[in-house]
Amino acid sequence: RTPLHVVAALTTLAHDEAAARWRAHGGDGDDALCADLRTIARVVDYLTHTVNDVLDFNRHHAGAHAVVLHEQLEFAPADAVRHVADMLRVVANDRDVRVDVCVRDGGG
Repeated sequence: RTPLHVVAALTTLAHDEAAARWRAHGGDGDDALCADLRTIARVVDYLTHTVNDVLDFNRHHAGAHAVVLHEQLEFAPADAVRHVADMLRVVANDRDVRVDVCVRDGGG
């Protein structure tokens, strides 16, 4: 898990530095580098949760301790779909493939 924590910390530092430079040069809003760094941060967070779940399962399976139930988290399906699309775009762009996503927010 430590390497993932290092990647998360360095990604946060890089994002903050890139955002500060973007604003210092008159950038309005956000640039592509900052968006890419946020995607990396989401992927690292997802991987960290996955590794933790696997380790918890293995400990439980070995009888080491009871399963730890994670706190209830808010889940927004539309945001989840957008995040997955962002991750897929990284690979798709290298192959000149376009990823389009249309998500309707709200109930229904």
